[in-house]
Amino acid sequence: MESGFGCYDVMLIPVNKNDPGIIIEFKSISYDDGEKDLLDTVNAALQQIEDKHYVTAMVARGLAQERLFTYGFAFKGNEVLIAGGPAHRSCHAAGASPSSAGSSPAGA
Repeated sequence: MESGFGCYDVMLIPVNKNDPGIIIEFKSISYDDGEKDLLDTVNAALQQIEDKHYVTAMVARGLAQERLFTYGFAFKGNEVLIAGGPAHRSCHAAGASPSSAGSSPAGA
């Protein structure tokens, strides 16, 4: 399903509308787009979720925005940075540090 403003990478739609819904956007670091590090890339992923109104698609299905969570995954080789949180507030990463693939996500 597309949100009308593009297509998200992963959307986990709960069967029970009281359960949380999750939107995930994956990005590989893009130096051509001015990203200097994984923090820039994870923020670009979260900004895309916001700019393209992906949360709107979940709300249109009858889910409460307070039950929605958005996450950005940024990749550079075997490094990954994951940031996000509740969709009802801005969840851009600040001061997060990258974790290696296979280890705990940043902030976990």
